[in-house]
Amino acid sequence: MIALYERSAEMNPFSSKFDAWQAGKCQLTEEEKLGYELFKEKGLCAECHILDPDERAGKVLFTDHTYDNLGIPSNPGNPFFKVSAPYNTCGKDTMDLGLGSRLRDPEEYGEFRVPTLRNIALTAPYGHNGYFKTLEEIVHFYNVRDVEDFPPAEYPETVNKDELGNLGLSQEEETAIVAFLRTLTDCIRLPAVTMCWNCTDRYCATNACPAGGSTRCRWCWRRTASRTARLAAGLSARTSCCTAKDWICAYSPRQ
Repeated sequence: MIALYERSAEMNPFSSKFDAWQAGKCQLTEEEKLGYELFKEKGLCAECHILDPDERAGKVLFTDHTYDNLGIPSNPGNPFFKVSAPYNTCGKDTMDLGLGSRLRDPEEYGEFRVPTLRNIALTAPYGHNGYFKTLEEIVHFYNVRDVEDFPPAEYPETVNKDELGNLGLSQEEETAIVAFLRTLTDCIRLPAVTMCWNCTDRYCATNACPAGGSTRCRWCWRRTASRTARLAAGLSARTSCCTAKDWICAYSPRQ
């Protein structure tokens, strides 16, 4: 049952600004568009966080499900370092060998699964050990790991030196990539907006309201469902538009 729920639309709404943009329901800002192009090309992000729809999900998951060693330093704030023997016999010298520790294969030491980037703005800290506190920090690391003074990798021997470390991105380009990553966040609560009480979805459009309000929602039940059906769905029985605090996606055209 838990697995079924984890595969459900409630857990995986695919309701981000990126999804709406792909469906032609909204536009990215110029900065977000630049970030998307950099993500695909110069930043090499899409080499692992691929943009092809997953065969089973039918959606872009932003991962190729492989494993990689990004060269992330050991995190001195790792609480496991304070665990005493027999569970931790090496103290701060403990090394997380990732996939290699399960396979008992030195060629896989230090490698961790490429994560999805969906909702990445909500899942700080970043890196397998939480070394980076913000998206800005980890994007900068990807860009300049090999040309700036960072602590050594937790496990240096298998570090990926082909797809990150010296990307030549400017500060503005790093910022644009972060802006694009923030478009991968699913619906969030925003301040009061003008929208319809009878909306069956969280997309809001600035269309003329036939009931005299300032806007109406794109998927409104006003003309297609009865009062009983609206109430059964937990919606207001009202048939006119008005200003209300409600749920609305971050990619609303009214931003």
